[in-house]
Amino acid sequence: MTRPYIFSTLLLLLLFASCKENFFDSIIEVEVPEHKPQLTVTAHLFDGNPLQWIFVNHSRGILDSAEIRPVTNAVVDLYEGNNLIKNFSFLEDDTRDGYGVYATDPILFTPGTTYTLKVQSTEYGNVESTQTAPSKVLINTATFEKEGTIDRYGDRADEISIEFDDPKGEKNYYAVSVTGTYLFEGKDTSILIPNWGIYDTPVDPIIEEASGVLLFSDATLDGKNYNLKFAAFTEEPSFTLPDGEWIEGELLELTVTLSSVSQDYYSFWKSMNTFEDNQDNFFAEPTNVYENVEGGIGIFTLNTYDDYVIEF
Repeated sequence: MTRPYIFSTLLLLLLFASCKENFFDSIIEVEVPEHKPQLTVTAHLFDGNPLQWIFVNHSRGILDSAEIRPVTNAVVDLYEGNNLIKNFSFLEDDTRDGYGVYATDPILFTPGTTYTLKVQSTEYGNVESTQTAPSKVLINTATFEKEGTIDRYGDRADEISIEFDDPKGEKNYYAVSVTGTYLFEGKDTSILIPNWGIYDTPVDPIIEEASGVLLFSDATLDGKNYNLKFAAFTEEPSFTLPDGEWIEGELLELTVTLSSVSQDYYSFWKSMNTFEDNQDNFFAEPTNVYENVEGGIGIFTLNTYDDYVIEF
């Protein structure tokens, strides 16, 4: 009959010990090393875009609560091989979420050619990244069917189908999207709005949705003529004019865009999607967002695209 006695004695010892300071304290103080700010760069450049944007900022320490300040005095250059082809200018009146915005006019990239982005700052150092321009893949034809499909989430949606020829013997990555042109007419007002963003979702099983971007690779269709389907929601938008008149938009045309993107663009958005999914998940492992900038933090990609207009 000694076991209950032994158990009671151990329990009392444990209770007395727990009264000692920090016995059950699970807080471990960790000395956070001093953080040296680095340049951060976000640059997704698309062949022929009317205006090319690059966002420049600096990193902060994990405990730094200071306001984010845009980097306004960086030198941002793009090289084709060893030749400087573009200098990006800082836009004084455009700072987005603390980022310094640098821009230049259209750039036409040569497929298979290597381009290097260099960003220099007297305060935060210099960074650079290199990309090879992918081949442009053209849309042969595109069709639209109102409420013609069910997306993978079980919702009735409009179906958009595009046909294209995937280049043979290349490792290709793609993104697909759609925008609309709407006409809003009131009693004394007529407003034409192009590039109206339209929500789209996957239908074809090869499409991956990553942070709102529809991505796919040619892993299963190398060199084939392919008919890709995805879903879109083209409900008629509406808004109220300053005089109180309520007007609805009429869809005039859809612009379907097939982007031939670099592998780095594909990897970046997939990792961004995983990061966002895990951000509030206590049990998920930490996820790093893909980056390719040397000397700092960030992403630089080169991409080409083809548009196909569907008129109504």
